[in-house]
Amino acid sequence: MANKFVGRNCGVGIGKESPRGTAVAPTFWIPWATLSFNDKVDRILEEAAFGNIADADSSYTVKSWGEGEIEADIHENYVGLILAALAGAAPTTTGGPTNWTHTYALQNINNKLSLSLAMDTPNTTCIFPFGMVDKYTITVKPASIVRNTMSFRSQKSKDWNTLTPSYTSLGDKYLSKHCAFYLATSSATYITDLDTEEASPTGKIAVTSLTFNINNNLADWDTIGTVTPVDIVNRTFAVDGEVELAFDDNTYRNYVMAGTYKACRIKFTIGTNNSLQIDMPKVDFREWEPSIALDDIATQKFTFKALYDTANGINQIGNLVLKNQNQTY
Repeated sequence: MANKFVGRNCGVGIGKESPRGTAVAPTFWIPWATLSFNDKVDRILEEAAFGNIADADSSYTVKSWGEGEIEADIHENYVGLILAALAGAAPTTTGGPTNWTHTYALQNINNKLSLSLAMDTPNTTCIFPFGMVDKYTITVKPASIVRNTMSFRSQKSKDWNTLTPSYTSLGDKYLSKHCAFYLATSSATYITDLDTEEASPTGKIAVTSLTFNINNNLADWDTIGTVTPVDIVNRTFAVDGEVELAFDDNTYRNYVMAGTYKACRIKFTIGTNNSLQIDMPKVDFREWEPSIALDDIATQKFTFKALYDTANGINQIGNLVLKNQNQTY
């Protein structure tokens, strides 16, 4: 018998596939806030003439896949698997026996690591294999929990016998107070320069909001003989963001006008052994816009785009490090 249920009764989990496209049970369950991921279908109409003025007489399923978004608070453990999917491979892990450092290297490939997405409701127990992260967004606002939005594509769902959602190993949750934003000279020594800014009492830039985006630009690889994609490939890799802060000088306007490059660090720090660090060796300041209203403090926004550092052979995200108490991804 069908069961009515509220969304809070729906569990969503992720697991690392090996090889790609082989459905696996989830290793992490995500406490989601909004959910739009589900099965999709393309159907075409038979529109040929049959001696009648009717516009169609039948329809056919020609494609079936999974697609949608999951928005959730960022917990330090499950996000490690999302980062692996974005980077394209599992991280190199050091440390132990209780504190671990996971270092991710961006893979210059078009068939990145895939995930199985699990969905468990009172009416449905299924796995979506070949899950790929299309777009990933981190949003930070004052006095709030840090959110991430994950856009996925996958093959169509498969029924699964039993799923047991568990939320006992989520780890810590990132809050806005844990976030810091730094800029430094763009050079081969950008990590050292960013370390210097982080250590400086004046190095942290006081931002009021931050958005950070990674885009894998996915495409389905459709072939004859099946209605579901046989592969899902990532194409160009893009990283960008937007920052809002007080309009107290013309520094960022001048960066945009002059075409200045800077190295950039976004870091979430809960403690010595609990952090997420995203370092970009070369960011371009794309747009600048002030906001000046009669009764409000004037603010400014700028957008940035991470670039490949050709001179030093460094990817858009040259240093991506997660520290937590989860041993492996």
